[in-house]
Amino acid sequence: MNIIVLRRCGYKDTNVLLLVSLSLADLLLSLINGVLHIHFVIESFDFVAASLIGSYAQQYLLSTFSSSLCIVQCHLVSIATERFIAVYFPFHVARIFSRSRVLIIIFCMYIFSIIFYIPHGLIYDVATTSIPGTNRTMYIRVVSQYFLANYDAMYKYSVLGAGNLTTGILPAFIVIESALVGMKLIIRKSQPLSKMKKGDANDLKGMRLLMAVCVVSVLVSISGLTIVHFHNDRRPVYSSVLELKIDISNSISQFFSSTNFVIYVTMSNKFYRTYRRLICRY
Repeated sequence: MNIIVLRRCGYKDTNVLLLVSLSLADLLLSLINGVLHIHFVIESFDFVAASLIGSYAQQYLLSTFSSSLCIVQCHLVSIATERFIAVYFPFHVARIFSRSRVLIIIFCMYIFSIIFYIPHGLIYDVATTSIPGTNRTMYIRVVSQYFLANYDAMYKYSVLGAGNLTTGILPAFIVIESALVGMKLIIRKSQPLSKMKKGDANDLKGMRLLMAVCVVSVLVSISGLTIVHFHNDRRPVYSSVLELKIDISNSISQFFSSTNFVIYVTMSNKFYRTYRRLICRY
């Protein structure tokens, strides 16, 4: 639905390009998150099949999920940066965020996120174990030999690098830039109406949007950092506590990306009118 609405708005505005790409990344994130948790549904019918599907899904799709989350957050940082430049350097925003440069930025965000999270797929392997008292075999995740052979480097990467990028560094950029833009807009709002420029009234509409994004980023960032550093055990084992931590972290990440996209789209009068026309037509 979001992609259809954005297409109806046209691609002349570079913000629409970013939002279309963001919606695609958010869709990919949602689909992968659904596949990662589908084994909970299958478990009620066939425990062994659920362990097989769940183990291989976690093995091969977890790095893709992390890449998708990084792509989503990079888009949010780009949008916040564009708004920051538009407010503080209004005469340069059209030159800096031209259509060609935005397309290059989008391409680089995808490439960087995919390459950066490739090592995530090397942390765990899938192994088999017998169920006591039966002749059945179940599938479990175990730490890979590659991870054990390069333990120190992989531990620093997974905890200090990849873990903090999507739960601390990128949300921090969003918070700082949104806060600075919000402060500037508050200062404009405090001016007498007679001294306000014609375009300032439209700029003030973005204050609520950016402050909402800022608040959501702070809340999710704190939650994400708590999850990442909770039960931060250096022992190379895969436990049920770690699996629970991963599931909670993935759910928070899904909430983060979906909420921010809804804020960006629904708090814009242009997108709201397009939504309304599209819904009323049907």
